[in-house]
Amino acid sequence: MKHIRFFACLLALCMILPFASCRRTALVALPENLVAAYQKRENAALSESEQAKREEILADYGWKLYREVLKEAKPGDNQLFSPLSLEFALCMVANGAKGETREEIERAIGLSVAEMNEALCGILERVENCKFGTTLLANSIWAKDDGSFTVNPAFLQAVADYYNAQVYKAPLDAATCEQLNAWVKEYTKGMIPHLLDSIDPSTVLLLVNVLTFDQKWEVPYESDQVKKNQIFTNYDRGEAKVTMLSSTERKYVEGFGFTGFLKSYEGSYDILFLLPDEEKDVYETMGALTGDDYRALYRNAEATDVRVKIPEFSYDCTYDDLIPALASTGIERAFSDALADFSELGESALGNIYIGMVLQKTHIELDRSGTKAAAATVIGMKDAAMPPMDEREVILDRPFGYVIFDRTTGTPLFLGITADLSK
Repeated sequence: MKHIRFFACLLALCMILPFASCRRTALVALPENLVAAYQKRENAALSESEQAKREEILADYGWKLYREVLKEAKPGDNQLFSPLSLEFALCMVANGAKGETREEIERAIGLSVAEMNEALCGILERVENCKFGTTLLANSIWAKDDGSFTVNPAFLQAVADYYNAQVYKAPLDAATCEQLNAWVKEYTKGMIPHLLDSIDPSTVLLLVNVLTFDQKWEVPYESDQVKKNQIFTNYDRGEAKVTMLSSTERKYVEGFGFTGFLKSYEGSYDILFLLPDEEKDVYETMGALTGDDYRALYRNAEATDVRVKIPEFSYDCTYDDLIPALASTGIERAFSDALADFSELGESALGNIYIGMVLQKTHIELDRSGTKAAAATVIGMKDAAMPPMDEREVILDRPFGYVIFDRTTGTPLFLGITADLSK
């Protein structure tokens, strides 16, 4: 075995902040920024139809990953996964892949690396041009400064052009770990205060993407719509006392084992709540959904009044190993110390580079004000050494699923299951 090498694609704290200021905030003191010399080249925007088409392909891949993630879910545990976060990390890594390694990633996702870059750049542009609240999106790469690894200039140019990435030269020691965690905490508005406990001495590169979301409801709740000490029946049939938010929404959904509804935020985002039929398991029902099923649900929503109740909730999730989920989609060489080819990323004196770690942390808070959610994904690269009715009602008083998505294109940012509110 050759030495370990971390290419950490810390991706995506996708947290939807109310859209007020889209400007990046001041951060902690950082090391030298290597891309200062790499002037970002302007990219021609895709047509709306082509952008939507590519985002639909990315969404389908995200649902495929989610189905694999849920196979490993422990019944009763709350879930929050960001497919978009993981896709951003993976697509950035793909810019450093070559040959069959690159081809496997392209086949799995269904887009070429160039097409991925253009589509994700389009998403970044949409975030930067937000009109309401605050949406933060940032990418960074942390390169070891001991001379053992040289980053390919073409790779740096690509991540500058399409991902607006910052690249820092640092010792990747305890002090760097502290800086990186502070960087993540800053960009996620404190929602993910700690990402890494330490940086393995064999790590030569860390790649990080943070997307933060904090969005207020389009229609605020009045005090008489907020009821405390209501009952939520957990997955294990135990009961939890919660605060319920009551309202009348305008879009009802039904099908694929669910009844549900859509609720809008101030900006261009919606949340789709999905309550499984009484006899169905929430994990199995959510795990069976495909991208086409999801699109059919929200696109065919019935315009009718629906009385709803939503519990306030907050929780964190950690996915320690997402490599099996990725491998199940057809990406294999990227995880092999012998077969991976990431020579377009750079050159290491220590051995062949491959993906050895993929981890994601997420956080969500949903209350009477709105929703905050965040996801951070790290990719570590090692080197080898129902019938119609006049009135609808959906009461979320037992385990349910939800999707936070971009109303413009339907791109899902977060996929979750709320199963236990006693924790």
